[in-house]
Amino acid sequence: MVKTSRRALVLIAAALLVTFGGAHAAEPRRIPVANGGALEVQVPDGWAADVQGGGATSAPTVQLTAPGRDFAMTMAPIAIPPSAGKPSPERIRAAVERLAASPEIAARTENPSVAVRELGGPQASGYYFSVTDKTWKAGSDDYHYMTQGALVVGGTVAVNFIFLSNTAPGPDLDAALDLLRSARNAP
Repeated sequence: MVKTSRRALVLIAAALLVTFGGAHAAEPRRIPVANGGALEVQVPDGWAADVQGGGATSAPTVQLTAPGRDFAMTMAPIAIPPSAGKPSPERIRAAVERLAASPEIAARTENPSVAVRELGGPQASGYYFSVTDKTWKAGSDDYHYMTQGALVVGGTVAVNFIFLSNTAPGPDLDAALDLLRSARNAP
């Protein structure tokens, strides 16, 4: 039998706290989608997901916030009609690229070349971009940083999203992207 010292146990416990301490628990949230069942996402602990609108023929809007944090996120899940077929990754990327290159974005972004990045999860695939608003003024109602994109979940639900913050991209944006990666179709 191996004898474990008290000091070794303390070091193991500290290592586990460091390893798992940064992880955020998530809670599944079901969002009804018109004619498309539901979208389920893993909402980080401490975040609130307020579903507004939506019905038999209209898409809901989901507002995500967290008390004490400096961000706002909006998602709009839309059922893809069966007759439309599943949008190809190229088509989704092209739509996000057009959005990133729009005159409105180009006029306000610090960097004239906006990188479009891939976003994927077990059932979700899409693209997004992040920009910094060069016209932002401290104390204004505008946001300094924006991440925006679109993804398709399970081939039957399209999700448009925008994440706004006055804090440089970091843990909250990472958690928002993880929430999107977790998206799945739910009956």
